[in-house]
Amino acid sequence: MDKPTIARGDDTSHILELVISEEIFLQNLSYESLLGNSDHCVLMFDSKVHTSKQNYYTVKRALSKGDYDGLRASLNNDWTGMLQQHDGNVEAMWQLFKGELEAKIDQYVPIANNFNLRKESWTRPLDIKVRHKISGKHRLWKICMRSRDPTVFKQYKSARNVVRKDIKKN
Repeated sequence: MDKPTIARGDDTSHILELVISEEIFLQNLSYESLLGNSDHCVLMFDSKVHTSKQNYYTVKRALSKGDYDGLRASLNNDWTGMLQQHDGNVEAMWQLFKGELEAKIDQYVPIANNFNLRKESWTRPLDIKVRHKISGKHRLWKICMRSRDPTVFKQYKSARNVVRKDIKKN
């Protein structure tokens, strides 16, 4: 960090953020306007992190469409006879029961289709007009930090308050 990240009005700005790492992983660092009434500015950056890709997809079932009477009837087995074959081995008995139950669930409870966690409203929750006002607030903050003009700071505070009001409305 080479620019002030803490500022309030006419007070002296300070650099208080410190990033310690073995390698450089921050890119495109930009200093945005203050966050609400806080005296800390928002830091936007891209980070280069190496991770292994894992598939966290889990099967979702359409529980409301399951045939539970059929499932219950299909599980009406001679469990005692089936489990006695394993001669008291609890792990083997559990695996038998679990395998039977999972197979019957697959047969009687369908998998839900089109399960989409990424709705457009979740990726962009703010209205486009509010996002433009936020950009204007950021621009005023940058001008304010360069010029230290009290008039510009007053304009920034006014823009900040309008953005806060619009976000709460949204």
